[in-house]
Amino acid sequence: MEKYYYGTGRTRALEAHLLSPEQLARMSAAGDFAAALAVLSETPYTENLAKLKKSFDFEELCELEQLSLADLLLKLSLGHEFIKALLKKPDRDYYDNLLKLSQTISSPLINRMVKQQLDLINIKTLLRSKELEQSKTEFKPLLLNPGFIDQDRLLKLYDQTLEEIVTKLSFTPYFPSLSDGFKYYKENRSFHLLEKLMANFILQQFKTAKYLGSGLEPLVGFYLAKEAEIKTVRFILICKKNQVPNERIKERLRVSY
Repeated sequence: MEKYYYGTGRTRALEAHLLSPEQLARMSAAGDFAAALAVLSETPYTENLAKLKKSFDFEELCELEQLSLADLLLKLSLGHEFIKALLKKPDRDYYDNLLKLSQTISSPLINRMVKQQLDLINIKTLLRSKELEQSKTEFKPLLLNPGFIDQDRLLKLYDQTLEEIVTKLSFTPYFPSLSDGFKYYKENRSFHLLEKLMANFILQQFKTAKYLGSGLEPLVGFYLAKEAEIKTVRFILICKKNQVPNERIKERLRVSY
């Protein structure tokens, strides 16, 4: 079995250059869009900043970072099928394929991560469908393959109130991590905090990969970390473009790897 010693060492070195919480805080506290973007010129993002066809095009910057990440991971993983699947654009088949491939890898950490993602997407689908007042018949086909929470359990939850759903889910591994997100959703009918906490949960659960000396897990961990970072950078820059108050930006920032 391939141990990916070189890939592990390379990702360890790159992890040291991920944006720090302080750098992200500086971006979110910057006076305007240009000042926020300028923070990135002091980081590894400067390489792709120099390649922009149009100055200040942050969408192109994020696309270039995504392409660089994909190219790197395909090389470091020697074209591993799971990494290829992980890098594809998410859709229904994407998660089915990830689950199938994760079961062929001798990695409880990767297998657990995929199942947790499926659970969290299904939980969010449950809430959105209830918000839209869809029937259970309409809701059922929207569910992905189950992770740790089986489909029958989710279908039973569909008939219950939000309070009852939270009570039943409180016995899953996702609580108390998601508690504040459910509370915020109940009070504001907004998913933004819940989505943030779900993303944080996946990243936090996978952090043990940082301490492994070999295997595919450190590469997947770096992917999750860099993907989250790119999303955060894009979010901050969109907010700056639209003059969103700094405090509102800060409260939505995700955890770092």
